[in-house]
Amino acid sequence: MYNGKSVLSSTILETLLQTSDEALSPTKKYNLTRRELEIIRYIANGKNNAEIANTLKVSLSTIKHHVSSILNKLNVTSRAEAVSMAIKQKLVN
Repeated sequence: MYNGKSVLSSTILETLLQTSDEALSPTKKYNLTRRELEIIRYIANGKNNAEIANTLKVSLSTIKHHVSSILNKLNVTSRAEAVSMAIKQKLVN
């Protein structure tokens, strides 16, 4: 801004904003909680909901809620898609 006017063209400004979105860490980009990241890692290692619930000492419904939240945040419809996305986005190793 100079004298109340933008000194950058709208194209440059759009590019800068897009680049800043892409620079977000995958965790921030998808807004996953630490618990959701932990759960997607268990899923990626082949654990089912009951096994995850048992490991984390929480109820099965709590895990189902987290899995549903993960699917929504990653904009996918299955656990397999979630794992694939998590690997591509480097959310899991």
